[in-house]
Amino acid sequence: MHIDRSHFVSSAIGDAEFVFGIVAPLGTQIEGVENTIRDRVRHFGYTLEQVRFSSLIETFAGLETKLIQSPEASRYSTYMDAGNELRESRADILALAAIRQIRQIRADSGGKADEPHKRKAYFLRTLKHPEEVRTLREVYGRGFFLLGVSSSPNARFDYLHQDKHIPVAEAHALLKRDESDEEGHGQQTRDAFQMADAFVALEPEGGDTGKKEIWRILDLLFGQTFFTPTIEEHAMFLAYATSLRSADLSRQVGAVILSRDGDVLATGANDVPRAGGGQYWTDGYINWPEKKPLQDKRDWFRGKDSNKERREEIIQDFATRVAKIAQDDVAKAILETLGDDEHLRASLLDKVKSWHPNPKALELELQGSPIMDLTEFGRAVHAEMEALLCCARIGVSTRKSRLFTTTFPCHNCTKHIIAADVAEVFYIEPYPKSLAERLHGDEIIVAKSGDSIPADRPDHNDRRVIFRSFSGIGPRRFFDLFSLQLGMGRNVSRKADVKNWQRGPETQLRISVVPTSYLEREEGAVLALDEALPQRAS
Repeated sequence: MHIDRSHFVSSAIGDAEFVFGIVAPLGTQIEGVENTIRDRVRHFGYTLEQVRFSSLIETFAGLETKLIQSPEASRYSTYMDAGNELRESRADILALAAIRQIRQIRADSGGKADEPHKRKAYFLRTLKHPEEVRTLREVYGRGFFLLGVSSSPNARFDYLHQDKHIPVAEAHALLKRDESDEEGHGQQTRDAFQMADAFVALEPEGGDTGKKEIWRILDLLFGQTFFTPTIEEHAMFLAYATSLRSADLSRQVGAVILSRDGDVLATGANDVPRAGGGQYWTDGYINWPEKKPLQDKRDWFRGKDSNKERREEIIQDFATRVAKIAQDDVAKAILETLGDDEHLRASLLDKVKSWHPNPKALELELQGSPIMDLTEFGRAVHAEMEALLCCARIGVSTRKSRLFTTTFPCHNCTKHIIAADVAEVFYIEPYPKSLAERLHGDEIIVAKSGDSIPADRPDHNDRRVIFRSFSGIGPRRFFDLFSLQLGMGRNVSRKADVKNWQRGPETQLRISVVPTSYLEREEGAVLALDEALPQRAS
């Protein structure tokens, strides 16, 4: 039986609302980005409504933090403090407030809060925490699009110092705090940034503020079928797809190596190596084509993380040695309790926690120790290393190749990347544990987003490896924006679009949601906001 889907497509897409979220490091000048989006959506008959998270903070009553408007350093700092205070109740509290504000905008525009407006888009600036992203995706589904916008650290510092007149030391402190606040409920811009659906790096001073990239993204959102992936987008999608085969206990990482001409040379994921070459797979075999089954010996099968075990052993050993020479009563009492039993001494760390007046604070202190950043004792071969080894196994040169990885390479992978004569590395997710720049700063250039480093260096003697943050459509929306049939939105036809597709008020969004679904979730979000801060959500 044939089912006519045209009604469902019309009700789900049609003149649907759309929500843009922006995540950007402090100091990134996103006014130009917002103006570009505002002007561009007009071509499609849409209007853009702004929701500022900083203004939302001001709507909460009873804040202990006093908001200061001047000088600029105090303004930034106090708004960060207030945001942290609010997140103590719920990490996504500002996302819930933004949802409430969207409903208020509908009501103030002469409609009803629970009735969507035709051809209306909402611009949420700026998200600062991963939980905010997750909540907005849960409520709006594919109708929420997160854009990661960045500029170089120098440009962001200059904006704070020169344009906002913030002293040097305070500007650096604010930039560091914004990236990753030490408080668990503080701003985590770095973690939120890597969750974006697309990434735009603003040009250095005098550039076009990412206009061309934003125009392309919006055309794709509205069903332009002739924009196919760039080489970088395709490679990063392959890297992400490769990461999904990893069964590592901590994270999934994927890597892809391209030749100078863009040909795929090898892929790699982080997982345990197997004798005979390569890594274990779920359906691994040896003696191909006889296909003798190979027993899986990855960490999940063993049920333990060797790197975590070794870190704890180092901490326990250190604590034991310190306790032996400690003079305070607590240390003496612990040692007397443990006696000479080696097994008990091995659990000294747990004993210290039980005696400590604030075990949670102690746990946080230990998590901040460099010991917890050690990665050398894991059994898994890292994704970048496996991709390089794959090239070695099949006899393919890596000279002047490009490596794409979902996560910034660790310092161990970096030294092998340098030795393999890889020319460029592209990544999405930062990796604070990496000491790559500290240990190999003379052999690599870590180009932050927006840095102007030419692909073809004028100085041909400069052979340093360039590490670049990825820019373009991210892996999350690859199928939605590039597949004609397999995306989550409506199917499209290139044959029809050759003549019919154009920017205009009749052009439909390709990805959206049925209004009745997200309107109910909006109502639930507002109730959750009232429950979290009943006295403040005014």
